[in-house]
Order: sequence, then C-alpha cells, then structure tokens
Amino acid sequence: MFGLDDSGREELIPRFGLGKDPTPTIPCIGINIQAIDLNNQLVFYCWDIHDTSRRSRFWRGVKWFMVGYDVVVFVVDATDRDRLFEARDELGDLFSSIQVNHLWNTFLVPFLWHSIDDRLFSWPTILNSIHDDEVDDEPNTLQVLFEKYGHHIHHLSLTWLATLQAASAATTCTQLRSLLVFGLKDRDPPLLNQESDEANSNLHHHPNQQSSLGPLLSPMFDRVFRPLQEGWGNPIKQRQYWRMAQLYWILVHHSNKHLQNLHLEAAVGPLFRMVSKEYLFDSLALLKNLRSIDTGLVQMDFPVLLDRVPSLGTLRSRPNDPLTKEIVFSRTIHQQPFFQLKLLELRDRLYLQEFYLFLRYLPQLDDIIFAGFRMQTGLPPSPQDIMDNKPSQLQGLHLRQIGKQDDKIIPGVLQWLPYLKRFGTALLYPSIAKALRTHCPDLESFSDSGVADNGREQGGGVVVVIPPGAISSTNTLNYLLQHCSKLRTVRARRHTVMGSYAHNNNIKNIV
Repeated sequence: MFGLDDSGREELIPRFGLGKDPTPTIPCIGINIQAIDLNNQLVFYCWDIHDTSRRSRFWRGVKWFMVGYDVVVFVVDATDRDRLFEARDELGDLFSSIQVNHLWNTFLVPFLWHSIDDRLFSWPTILNSIHDDEVDDEPNTLQVLFEKYGHHIHHLSLTWLATLQAASAATTCTQLRSLLVFGLKDRDPPLLNQESDEANSNLHHHPNQQSSLGPLLSPMFDRVFRPLQEGWGNPIKQRQYWRMAQLYWILVHHSNKHLQNLHLEAAVGPLFRMVSKEYLFDSLALLKNLRSIDTGLVQMDFPVLLDRVPSLGTLRSRPNDPLTKEIVFSRTIHQQPFFQLKLLELRDRLYLQEFYLFLRYLPQLDDIIFAGFRMQTGLPPSPQDIMDNKPSQLQGLHLRQIGKQDDKIIPGVLQWLPYLKRFGTALLYPSIAKALRTHCPDLESFSDSGVADNGREQGGGVVVVIPPGAISSTNTLNYLLQHCSKLRTVRARRHTVMGSYAHNNNIKNIV
C-alpha cells in the first residue's frame, strides 16, 4: 500500500480489516506492516510505506523489490487538489517499478534457477546451517524456495541430503532435464531420529534386515526395496540410506516427462543396490525422453535395459565394485538391433564375442570405451558368423589399458572397422599401426591417454615432444603419422615423435 504522506493509508487498514470507521491516527513513521484476514477468504499483508516520494530512502529501497506481490494499492486523497499532480507522478513511477519487477519474475528468476548445483557458490554454507529437526518436523526455508521456484529448474546436481529432501518434498521440480547425484552428505550425521524402534530391536543381531523394515514415504515403494547381503554399520545409517533412496525415486517420478540425463555416482551405490531390478527398469521405462545414463551402481542387463528404454543414446556403466560383473545377459539378445545408442562406456574388459555382439546389435554406435580385451582361451570366435559378414559403422574405439594379447587381438578387430576415425590404446604396437594403415583409411585422431567426456579425443594446439620412456615407441608412431594421410590429432604421452613427420604430414594437434 503506497500513497503520499497524510493521504489516508492508515485509516484504510482498519476499515478493510474490521469494517469500522477509522479513528484519527498519527502519520506512519517508517514502515507499518499488518495482516488483514477477510472472512477467511482473502488475506492482505499491508506494507504501509512512509514518505512515498522519490526522495525517501524507504521508498527507493522497497519499490524495486516488489517481487511476488499480488496487489499493489496506491491511495489518493481526492480532496487534496494541490497534490493531485504530485500523486500522478508518483503513481507513474510506481507503475514503472511494477513493470520492472514483472520482467524480473518473467526472465531473470527462471534464468537464475535454470541450473542448480549445491556444490557451488554459497550453497555448502547454507546447507551446512540447516538443522536436522528442521528437515524432519516442518518445511524449512530451503523447501519453501524449491516449492516456489522448483518449476524453473532444468538441471539439478546434488551432493547434500538436505537438497534432495527439499526438492522431493516440494513436488514442483517437474521440468528437470538432468538429475546428477554425486553423493549425499549430511551436516551432522546421523540425520534421522536415533530413538530405538521395537520393530527393529533385533537389528544389531541382523544388520541386513533394516532396509526391509524402514518406513515407506509412498505406497509405490511397497515391496520394492530388499535387504543387502553386506553389513551397513549402525541402524541409524541404514535408516538414512532407506530414506535417501525413496527421496531420489520420488524426485525421478516427479520429472518423468522431461528427464533426459541421469547420473548416479558410485559413492551412493548402497542407496540403489537395494532397489529391485524390476522396479528399476519399470521406472526407467517411464522416462520417455531419457537420452543418457551414467551410473556406477548396478549391473546392466543390456538387452532388458535397451528394450525398456529405447530412446537411450548414451550409456556409461562404471560400477566401483571390482567383483561385480558389469555385463549381464540374462536372456538371448533380441534379433532386432537397437538403433539409438551412440556411445557406450564400460569399466571392464570384454571378450571378443561380447564385443562383436555389441557391434552387431548396436549398428548406429559411434564410440565404445572399455578397459581392453580379455585373454582368449581356445579358438577365438568367428566375427563372420557373429556379424553376418558385415563390417561395422563404428567410428571410435577407445581402450584404456594395456593387454598382453593386444598386438594379436586388435589387428584382427580393426579389419571389421573400415570407418574408424578415432582410436585410442595405451600402447601402439607395430602390428596395430600397420592394421590402422591398412584397414582404417579415415583415421583422424589417435590417443594413448584417455578420451574426453563425450567420447571424442580432446584437442589442443601445443606441440610437446615427450622424452622416450620405458614403453615409448618412436618408430611406431612415426609410421602411423607417415602413412595415415587423414590423421590430424595425436595425444601420445607415452610415445615420442619426430617433428619433421608432424610438419610434413600437416598434423594440426600433437600433445
């Protein structure tokens, strides 16, 4: 409520609220705030601003922060004809301020909330100050913020349990395009109520039972979670994990119309190994626009996953448990190929048969990244039979580790990759260099030190000649530079190169 001094603002407040004639009052000094409830149907929060003029510091401060107000009242004393023109000027100034604030709400606020990463800026300080009782008993300030602005968030990165709690409870984060979980830490663990539960009194003797006895936050989680086979430590921590997992899947279900990218860091693995595979695949199948999964948490039954999520274009599977078999084929691979997957990254080594199966049933695969090939026992598989005697369209092959049989296995593999443009291996054997020259005429880049996040070699404009080391192979790399006419980018930290080859062969980037 605005108006010139002594224009009658103070008298209007009791008339609105009580329906009574106003009594004479002293003009407002500063800011007068009063809540008026009209028959439980409408509530006014009146801010009576003193000295509404361009010269007032109160007026200058308040008028530019009218964000979220529903009604602005400007009071004019019609009997004070001498100040009508002054009221007109102030009303025009007020209207300009309202327009600016509407633009703020329309454009700048959505921009500020477009991407939220609770690892950046002042987020850690804010989250570390949230007390446990605030999280459990009633909505805290963080939840109120998510309720108000959650529909603007498109990219959400989580490392704090409080952020996950607020985003899930708010139910407004329905426009997410990407949901990334890098870990869920708490300010002062344990988070949950430490009181003992009679139903779980035997937990110390059977620590794996807690995950099946925790409270359900939603009926959809009935019979979804199962106990783990490994000890989880104290009961409080198990209850915390139980709650985290449910909050995460509630958030996923809120955003299933638009969600395109899921990233689950291996550090939060215990939260998701308790979810049944049936529920996991059913939940992913609801994400019709899902394009990318980056997970280190679960075994991947590739036929089932690709069958349930046909829109998937990128799959990165990096479980941190070395005893967990990464690739699982629970049933025969469909005869129908999957055409959407473009990038596949695996932690483990592959048998040749597994590799050729991927090439056959993922015909549009552009890049595949894995540790290397496993040692073969017995006769190697026949690629002619597995691939129906058809070469692959694969453009990027990236092997992270050195294998004892690489010099024998990889040349045979390259025969089936005539369109290869990007190749990476820890050590370039002479037999591999010759095979690249013979079978891969379109080779554009070589790397012996890893790949970029998108599966492509990282570029650079600095020429660095590395002194020869224990595994350097100068002649091999020079051979590759000399005979692969389209090679333009080389990242070879384990090899040396003669500068004349780089100059004569027009190599653009050598690192």
